[in-house]
Amino acid sequence: MRKTLVAIMLAALVGVVAPSALAATGGKAEAAKRCQLEWQTLRGANGQTFKNRGECAAHAARGGVFAQGLTITIAYSEYEDPLSPQDLYLATHTITGLTAAPGAEMRVVIVEADGTTSIDVVVPTAPFLAPFDMVHACEFAGAILTITDLTTGASGSAVYNPPASVCND
Repeated sequence: MRKTLVAIMLAALVGVVAPSALAATGGKAEAAKRCQLEWQTLRGANGQTFKNRGECAAHAARGGVFAQGLTITIAYSEYEDPLSPQDLYLATHTITGLTAAPGAEMRVVIVEADGTTSIDVVVPTAPFLAPFDMVHACEFAGAILTITDLTTGASGSAVYNPPASVCND
């Protein structure tokens, strides 16, 4: 009877361990490898952080995903303002990958072509989940926009590069 109970327990243990070992192949193996190197900077898709490599690896073994980078696209069009002496353009921004949870925030940094930081603010993500417009002076062309989702740590960058037809010298 005792041998039967031990055999059943061993079979149950193998049933638990074997899938975990198999799960460490393919994509899960790559994720586990990332945990070995990057566990301190990785975040789960919901923004969770990991206390150690093991917690990160367990997340990967369960099929958990990590936060992905943000994608920022900018579409340009002319903007006429008779009161402005500068050439202006309208930049329609679309950001994908932001956290939509209530209270989520993002950091927005814009560094101009000469290296000067012109904007560095933390704002709620909610208004930016849909495409939004901003008017920029053409002298702002070449500036780098970097956005970091403060919930997940995911970030992305884009360069303001309006077409020459929009910014006539």
